[in-house]
Amino acid sequence: MAPLALGLSVLVYQGPGHLWFRTHAGDALVVMFLVGLLGLVRSWSIGRRVLYVGVFATCVECAQLLGSSADRSTAMQLLVGSHFDPLDFLYYTIGLALAAAVDHVAPVGYLSSDSRTTHDR
Repeated sequence: MAPLALGLSVLVYQGPGHLWFRTHAGDALVVMFLVGLLGLVRSWSIGRRVLYVGVFATCVECAQLLGSSADRSTAMQLLVGSHFDPLDFLYYTIGLALAAAVDHVAPVGYLSSDSRTTHDR
């Protein structure tokens, strides 16, 4: 739940550093949220979830490089972004590393449905 709340805060925060927060912190938070969400619907290990979310985020970023986002709705721009930024890869990596770290120290069920006892299936 915390990654969701932090992710939503990206959309409403207007204080100091809000452009950085919106542009880059949001990238880290969205992958953290997706790793947690995937853990709620699949009983995969944290490594497998991090890998899949990382591949997904990379594909989205590469699609931004190859295609025009001018015709996307506002909702789609909020979900997948509006333009290519190579720094996004850095913030995706930070978010994925944080998601993995939190999964190892947080109580069971924080980022996944049962992160301590699941096995890859």
